[in-house]
Amino acid sequence: MTKLVQKIVDGCVVCQRNKKEKAPRTQVTPLEPPSEPFERWGMDFIGRMPVSESGNKWILVAIDHFSKWPIAKAVPEASAKTVVEFIKENLVASFGIPKEIITDRGTAFTAMETETYLKETLGTRHLRTSAYHPQANGVTERFNGLLGSTLRKITEQDPNNWDKGVHRALLACRARRHEATKASPFEVLFGKRPAILKRDTIDEGKQKTPDMSQEEARESARVNLKNQKKKMEQIGEPRIFK
Repeated sequence: MTKLVQKIVDGCVVCQRNKKEKAPRTQVTPLEPPSEPFERWGMDFIGRMPVSESGNKWILVAIDHFSKWPIAKAVPEASAKTVVEFIKENLVASFGIPKEIITDRGTAFTAMETETYLKETLGTRHLRTSAYHPQANGVTERFNGLLGSTLRKITEQDPNNWDKGVHRALLACRARRHEATKASPFEVLFGKRPAILKRDTIDEGKQKTPDMSQEEARESARVNLKNQKKKMEQIGEPRIFK
């Protein structure tokens, strides 16, 4: 179990941020928050993980920048083919073509196969963070840390099958109130709290908020995302792309 925990931590940029030498912080204006769900996604790999009994070594994640709705899939390799298939099957087929996707500069994301699919097939704008400011994809990085800690708890008794716990971990994350929107991703998209088992909640005592309609939840998310942007501008949250 200790090795699994360390792999999750090692695969999360947020967890490593204070261990790496930082470039000078640059004051810039953060990206304007999207006004609707599924316009902008952040993507990243978590890993390399211990090889599961099913042969998986990585977790490929994507998070919608408006609702904070996360998607994650355990995969055997961090390749351009994996990225393209994931986008086809998990983003486009379910939520439509995104306007923008933000990634780091990992080879799976910068490969010609990925770039061609995004730009020529989908017409999606690909924003890549610079090597000196990987935290510019902070929405995804923060989710990586949450998913990792949740997955660790779920698979504590069976670490060799950590990949089988990804779906349960996702459910817990989708039901958890997000600091930026002041609502859970589930509430922002569906206008109600999910009916889930107590074991699948995170910090259950903090989740008690009034029910809102779908439009009320989305309008609240818009307001809170704009407030979050102002806060980021004040503290100098980086947005460095190349």
